[in-house]
Amino acid sequence: MYIFNCRSNSEKTGFPPAQAFPACAGQAVPTSRGSRRHFFILLTQDEEFFKFFLNRRLMLYFIPIRCASGIVRLNLQTLLSSFSESLTMIVTQTISLSTKGYCDIINITPQVLAILKQSSVADGLVTVFCPGSTGAITTIEYESGVLEDLKTALERIAPSNIHYKHDSRWGDGNGFSHVRAALMKPSLSVPVVSGRMTLGTWQQIVFIDFDNRDRHREIVVQILGE
Repeated sequence: MYIFNCRSNSEKTGFPPAQAFPACAGQAVPTSRGSRRHFFILLTQDEEFFKFFLNRRLMLYFIPIRCASGIVRLNLQTLLSSFSESLTMIVTQTISLSTKGYCDIINITPQVLAILKQSSVADGLVTVFCPGSTGAITTIEYESGVLEDLKTALERIAPSNIHYKHDSRWGDGNGFSHVRAALMKPSLSVPVVSGRMTLGTWQQIVFIDFDNRDRHREIVVQILGE
């Protein structure tokens, strides 16, 4: 009979991840590390069957079984219920914005934080993405002087008052918007640790609309973690 480390982080369990240990039938072995208890659960009596799943990386998430003692009796319902709770979550929501264009910079950090809190993800990754080719996502200190400095720098790099070949084809006058958006990029990802984004003290997530008219934007926020 074999048991498997149900925590992938070896620092939390004291045992290496992805390693099997012999055990007695019907038994789960508890360990303690600090104030938390961690359990290993039984998988199979067949070593080859165990290796089949392990070699195919099918056991990416493992099942924590809570009990008063170190002995548990597993049944299918308990197994499936615990397994579903241990899977990595993917949460996707949108932020609706009304923008003015012409390098309109909007702080969306509060909305992203609210989505993260609602998701209950403790550790993972937040990705913020803006659909479209005339907007960008970045981080900045949301202070009036820095915001004006960024607008000035972008005007120097991709001026709004010069001719762009894009304008000759479509006649919409927003060639500069596409160039600025391509330089700034449409998304960013922020690690989440203990339920918090690892942003710096003055670092804010912003959406920048480079278009030459008012727009309604839907910003996609996707959270991956557990």
